[in-house]
Amino acid sequence: MSMDDAVEIRDAFERQPVFAIWPADKPGIDPNAAERQDNPLKFSNIRNPSFTIYEPPAEARNGTAAVVCPGGGYGMVSCINEGHPVALWLNSLGISAYVLKYRLPATPDANYHHPVPLADVQRALRLVRGSARERGLNPDRIGIVGFSAGGHLAATACTLFDQPVDPDPVSCRPDFSILVYPVMCFVDDSIYHGGSRAALLGPDIENGELCGLLSPNLQVTAQTPPAFLAHAKSDGAVPYQNSVVYYEALKAAGVPTELHLYDEGGHGFGMGNPEHDCSKWPAAAADWLRRLEII
Repeated sequence: MSMDDAVEIRDAFERQPVFAIWPADKPGIDPNAAERQDNPLKFSNIRNPSFTIYEPPAEARNGTAAVVCPGGGYGMVSCINEGHPVALWLNSLGISAYVLKYRLPATPDANYHHPVPLADVQRALRLVRGSARERGLNPDRIGIVGFSAGGHLAATACTLFDQPVDPDPVSCRPDFSILVYPVMCFVDDSIYHGGSRAALLGPDIENGELCGLLSPNLQVTAQTPPAFLAHAKSDGAVPYQNSVVYYEALKAAGVPTELHLYDEGGHGFGMGNPEHDCSKWPAAAADWLRRLEII
């Protein structure tokens, strides 16, 4: 992608409406802090989490919505390849998209380790569901889409919804999930992504109980939402077995799931590289959503 293309995407992203998810006076929130962009739409220093709203044309909306969690190793939020294009794809399916900028544990002079990112995604899900009727959405079709560390955050939201960080009466359980090259298991040294685990846990990195709690594959129950998973076998950052262990746990619990493994694509392919077979996942995910009658 050229710099001109990246700037064009950034400008399109910034034209969408943005909604801060927490009150300005909530402890840990700083609405005046400037986010840092090392590259177009790769954000850090997020102290006022928000979502950017993408709506399909009115005649195309089907009442389904999804919160999108871009990745970035819990050190940044990469909306350039895992936010803006994902939202446009969801809109093409009639789905309203809410691209989440969540707080990051790597933020200087802030204690944003777990459970802060989980609190942000739970809050986002509650806000979307709580306002669903007035926005023409179905509160029973509110899902989540996540990539890499954002996939870990999304899967955590799918497995720890009964342990709400924010005591709001509106349910924060997603109705479906799409997880693309997700970070998953924090207890298996052979497959976990060390950077994401170290960033999220910080001083608690040696806490075995917390590592288990934050390994979504170990927290699956029959109430876990259905999941579509896509991963490249050539992923050198987050081994594809992260998707496999979650898929196997879902199957064992009787939860509808589908796993697509691709030979090529590496890590961070976003919507897919047309030169590799990983570009097939959006069409496969759309078919899966139709079979589940989500769209």
